[in-house]
Amino acid sequence: MKLAETVKEVQKLDDFFEFYEQNEETLIPQEQQVFIDWFSQCLKKQADVR
Repeated sequence: MKLAETVKEVQKLDDFFEFYEQNEETLIPQEQQVFIDWFSQCLKKQADVR
């Protein structure tokens, strides 16, 4: 990867973390709910298999 590409990728990452920090009060509960839903589906599928 060229230096210019690396710098662009780092800037994208910085932009992402800045956005995340500004919106974490909204994002964190949504992330938690997605994980809860996914885990619940996995448990339900496993229960259906047995």
